[in-house]
Amino acid sequence: MTTEVNRWVYQRLTAALSAVPPLPAVPVYDVARPGQALPYVQISRVVAAKQDRLTDLKRRWLVTLSVWSAYSGQAECLRIMGRIRGGLHRRRGDLTDDSGNVSGRVVLCTVLTEATSPEPDGLTFMGQMSLEILTEQL
Repeated sequence: MTTEVNRWVYQRLTAALSAVPPLPAVPVYDVARPGQALPYVQISRVVAAKQDRLTDLKRRWLVTLSVWSAYSGQAECLRIMGRIRGGLHRRRGDLTDDSGNVSGRVVLCTVLTEATSPEPDGLTFMGQMSLEILTEQL
């Protein structure tokens, strides 16, 4: 189900970060290439934990997102993180397998933490968000 959760997060992020004038689209990557143009969002970490002791059908996922920006200051990271929060916080939805069949559902996605910090180069800012996603397999 890891692939299905990753796909759901990617689709929600892509929709939340699509171009909405005057704001440009922000690309989303599972793995960003070295030298990737900024800004972008990367799905950095996905951790699964069993949610229900009686069944393997429910899972709790902890997902870490990294927001990278070359904007002077943290304003761009904060703006992008606000768009992510708007697109994922308190959201639900279907999980689909590689064939597009519904294999489960996101019971609830919650933004747990948000933080920004300058990188040591003094030119780049990084934002991090942690999500908790509760799923149920069908």
